[in-house]
Amino acid sequence: MMPLKEKCMELILSSKDAFLRKGEPLPSKGEVEIEVKPGLSRFSFLGFGGAFTESAAHVFASLSPENQEKAIKACFSKEGLCYRYGRMSIGSCDFSLGEYDYVRNGDLSTFSLEHEEKEILPLLRRAKEEAGELTLCSSTWSPLAAWKDNASKCHGGKLLKAHYEDQASYVARYRKAMEKKGFPI
Repeated sequence: MMPLKEKCMELILSSKDAFLRKGEPLPSKGEVEIEVKPGLSRFSFLGFGGAFTESAAHVFASLSPENQEKAIKACFSKEGLCYRYGRMSIGSCDFSLGEYDYVRNGDLSTFSLEHEEKEILPLLRRAKEEAGELTLCSSTWSPLAAWKDNASKCHGGKLLKAHYEDQASYVARYRKAMEKKGFPI
């Protein structure tokens, strides 16, 4: 067994006052031993990925074509990070430029991914083009405000029982619409 070298880990802190500053190492209760058993496998590793948020897509869209290409290559090429997995929010989330949903006034018949065509879907298309294949997962950050007991996408609240079926239909419509765009969820 190989003992870990002292101070081989650093604590990095972030706050409103100091972004990414070094902190004091966490207290240790002594020596740490890690035993690696190469013949024993309990977990499988699928790969790496990241979140496709409106903020990320907005920043990407603001880059020059040359820097867009560099960013895509750095994240999705075999020479780069080789990302093959992505997480997406169904509707707005805390990394969106503002609150939005895919329906107007809670009416499912108005469902449209038009908002995502501005920046998120172009980024996804470019990432998929470079990666060859992307596996995506999605969930809502919050149900529609009209379907919650506090009428707000933020600040807590719960989905009203009267809208359980609406929420399920909303997610199903999103999944089908994304699949039609070439991105199965």
